[in-house]
Amino acid sequence: QSRGWRRTKLGRHHHHNRQHHLGQYSQFLGWRPEQCWQHHYYQQHYLGNAAGFNGGGVFNYGGSLTITNSTISGNRANQGGGVFNSAYSFIPGCCPGTLILNRSLIAGNQAAVGPEIENATTMPLNTVTANNINLFGADGNAGVTGFTRGATDIVPARGVQVADILGPLENNGGPTQTHALVVGSP
Repeated sequence: QSRGWRRTKLGRHHHHNRQHHLGQYSQFLGWRPEQCWQHHYYQQHYLGNAAGFNGGGVFNYGGSLTITNSTISGNRANQGGGVFNSAYSFIPGCCPGTLILNRSLIAGNQAAVGPEIENATTMPLNTVTANNINLFGADGNAGVTGFTRGATDIVPARGVQVADILGPLENNGGPTQTHALVVGSP
């Protein structure tokens, strides 16, 4: 469950370390950082969540979000099954969605648009920076829309399915269940 989240003010950093978000459902969105704020996630696991509309795992709504050493898998939504990045619009301004991905695995999510990540292009200010050895998608398809993955990011070859990348959710040592990488995983 999402425990320990607290609000921060614009311009301040908010760090989340080693937390797990399993099997949650929201009619409108998955877990959503507070808009116009800056968040850093390190060793997070967003697994098996669902949203009725956008961002099954994470919905970055006008915030600056950095995800590092994290796994986002098994989530579903209409758009951005794993992650949805969008601006927060209000009068008289707008906070663009800024998403930075570092050494994270985002695969096995479901959505009609952007099954792994959707960067909403309705607001040209939204940005995704992904060029730090991330793994996106499976079977030769990155599953991302609205941005170009980086040269060091990995998309598994055709024929490599999610089961060839991640093991089942189980006790792999530690306080919570996780997905371990399988032998030969890209």
